[in-house]
Amino acid sequence: MVSLTVIIAGNIVFIGLLAGHMSQLFVPAGHRVRIPATMLLGALILLVADTLTRTFLIGNTLPTGIVVSVIGAPYFLFLMKKAQR
Repeated sequence: MVSLTVIIAGNIVFIGLLAGHMSQLFVPAGHRVRIPATMLLGALILLVADTLTRTFLIGNTLPTGIVVSVIGAPYFLFLMKKAQR
């Protein structure tokens, strides 16, 4: 279901998944703190991806989703490796 949601909705859902998992590492347990931290981290990830795209590719266009995938795929591979242990 998650892959179908990402296919239909696009990058925003993937950033939400990525930020949710990353915030678990940085923020202690508790939804009062973790939910706003997840929103801020998701905005930061999208901002960094957009800034990298606009800074290094002047004159060319590259979808921000590709940069978000390059950031997020290694992290999800790390989570899969961690879950196997």
